[in-house]
Amino acid sequence: MVKQLIIAEKREQGEKYAIALGRPKSVGESFIATPDLHIAYCVGHLVEIITNPFVDEQGNQVNLPYFPEKVEYGFSEFRGVKQIKKKDTPAYASYKAILKKKKAAFSNIKKELAWADEVIVGTDLDSEGESIFYTLLENFFPKMLKKVKWRLCANSLTPDGIKRAYQNLIPAKETYNLYLAANVRRRADWEFGVVNGTPMIKKDLIAQDKLKKKGEKKREDGTVITFYESFSVGRVKCPMMVYAIDRTFAIENHVSKPFWKLEAQDEQGVVYKHNFIFGGDDSDFNQSDAQAIVDTCQNTALVKSVEKDEKITPAPKLFNLNNLQNFMSKKHHITADQTLEIVKELRNKGYMSYPRTDSTLITEDEFAYLKAKVKDYQELLDFPFELVNTKPRKRYVNGEKVKEHYALIPTEVLPDLKALKAQERLVYEIVTKRTLLMFAQDQKTAHTKVIIDNGQEFSTTGTTLLEAGWSELMDKQVQDKLLPDFEEGQEIQVTLSIKDGVTKPPQPLTESEILNLLKRDQIGTPATRAETLKNLYLDQFLSLDASTGVISPLEKAYNAIEALSSRGSKYVNPDTTGDWDIHLKLIEEGKSTPEAFLEESREEIIRFVNANPL
Repeated sequence: MVKQLIIAEKREQGEKYAIALGRPKSVGESFIATPDLHIAYCVGHLVEIITNPFVDEQGNQVNLPYFPEKVEYGFSEFRGVKQIKKKDTPAYASYKAILKKKKAAFSNIKKELAWADEVIVGTDLDSEGESIFYTLLENFFPKMLKKVKWRLCANSLTPDGIKRAYQNLIPAKETYNLYLAANVRRRADWEFGVVNGTPMIKKDLIAQDKLKKKGEKKREDGTVITFYESFSVGRVKCPMMVYAIDRTFAIENHVSKPFWKLEAQDEQGVVYKHNFIFGGDDSDFNQSDAQAIVDTCQNTALVKSVEKDEKITPAPKLFNLNNLQNFMSKKHHITADQTLEIVKELRNKGYMSYPRTDSTLITEDEFAYLKAKVKDYQELLDFPFELVNTKPRKRYVNGEKVKEHYALIPTEVLPDLKALKAQERLVYEIVTKRTLLMFAQDQKTAHTKVIIDNGQEFSTTGTTLLEAGWSELMDKQVQDKLLPDFEEGQEIQVTLSIKDGVTKPPQPLTESEILNLLKRDQIGTPATRAETLKNLYLDQFLSLDASTGVISPLEKAYNAIEALSSRGSKYVNPDTTGDWDIHLKLIEEGKSTPEAFLEESREEIIRFVNANPL
C-alpha cells in the first residue's frame, strides 16, 4: 500500500481530516487515520523571512536600493526591546508558547515526510495555504518535493465534504500558481516595506526633524546611536493612510454651496419631486433659474403614468469576514481586528466556520447540516419562525463558486451561550441568525410610481408591505407609504414650491468604510486588512474613535505620505496598489509570472529610492 501524508494548515483542520477519513488516534503531533494515511499539521506559517535587511551576505552595510539575492527563512524572533528585557510579560510568554508549538510541528513534519511515499497538500485552498506548505518544503525539505503528488480541495469541512475531496484529489501542480503569487507578493512587500521603503523614508524624515527621538546610547568608541519612534511603510499601509488623509482634507476644505429643488403638492397632501437640482456642487443654475421654471408651470397637472409592481426581497446574503466586520463596526463599534479575533476564538472552540473568508456562499454539504439542525439553532437562540425556503438557493448555496472558504456560518456544534464571553455570544448570535434567515419567508412589497406633468415632470412613489417575511425577525420592515388611487389622464390641482438647502461635507471615514474601499480597490485580503489597520493604530499613524468608529490620520501618517509623495512614489496611489493585486491574480491564473511582477515592483523601488525629494 502507498503510504500517504496529508499536511494540514492547523491542528483543528488536521483532526477533522482524520475523523472523516478513518478511525483516528493521536500520536505526538500527528493523527493516524489509517496505517497508510497520516495527517501532520502546521501552526499557520511555521517560518518567515529572517534575512537581515541592513547588511549584505558579507556583513557590509547595504546601500539602497538593495535586493538580496537570497532570502533566508526561519523561526521568527521576538520583537521589541522592552519586551525582551522583561521576559516575564504575557506577550513574551505567548510568543514562547507558539514557538514551542511551531518547533514541535516542524520536527513532526520532518519525521512524517521521511515516512511517506506520497504527500498531499491539505492546507487551506488559497494562496496563503499554498504558501504555508511550499515555503516550508522548498526551503527546508527540497528533496521531499518529489513526493508531493496531490492537492486536497476540501472547500467543505463536513465529513462528507472531506471524504468527497479525498476521493477526488487533483494533481498538486494545478494549484501551485497560488503559491507563486503568494511568494512573490511576500518578497515584493518585504523588499519595499522592510528593505528599502521604510529605511529611505525614515532617513528623509530624520533629515527634516520629523521623526521623534526616543533615546540615545553611547558606544565604546564614543559614537552615539540615536533611537527613533516606531515607523514603517508598506504596500497596504500606504493606501489606508491616503484614504484617511484625503477624507480629512475633503471635510476641512469643503465649501458649502446653496441649492434649490422644486416640489409640487396636491390637495391630498401628496408631495411630488422634480429630478433637477439647481445649484450645489454640480450645477451652475441658481434660485432665479428655479423660479423661472416654476413660473412656466400650471397649477393643473395631468397624471402622465402610473406604474405598479411587486418586489420580492430575499434575506441578506450570508456573512463573509469583510461584511461582518462592517456590521460590527457600524452597529456595535467593535473594530475589524477585534471582530476577527472573536471569530477566530469561536472557531477554536468549534462553534464557527473559518473566519478569513471572502465568500458569501456555502456548498450543498453545509446547507444539509444547517437544515438538519435549524430547529436546534432556533431553540438555542429563541428565534422561532416558520421554515419556508427549505431548498438550496443560488443566492446562498453554490458549491461551484466556493473555491477557497465558504461563508461564515455556525458549525454543527452548539455552544453553551452562558459560557461564552459577551462579545463572543453577540457575534455568534448575529452570524447564526443571519444564517437561519435564508430559511425564512421572503419579504414582499408593492410599489407604485406616479408621474405628473404640469409643464414639468414631477414624480412620487408609494410602498406597501404585503408580507414581512424575514424582515419582521430583524426589525427591518419596510414602512408603508400609501398613495391614493390614480388613473392615467386624471387631472389634479397642485401647488408648487422651491425648497432650499446647502451641500454638506463628506462624512468622516469609518473603519467600516475603509474596509469597503480596500475591497473595492482590490487591496489586501480579508486576512491582512484588519491586522494592518490594527498596526496603524498601535504605531500611531491613525486613530480610531471607539465610540463612533471614525478613523483620523495622525501626524506620522501626514509625514509618511508627504515624504513618499515627495519622491513621486506610486505606493501612495490606491489604484496602483490595486493594479498590483490584479497582477498577482494573473499569476494565480497562470497568465503572468512572478519574475514579471518582481521586476515591475523593483523598477518602482529603484525609481523611488533614486528620486530627489521635492
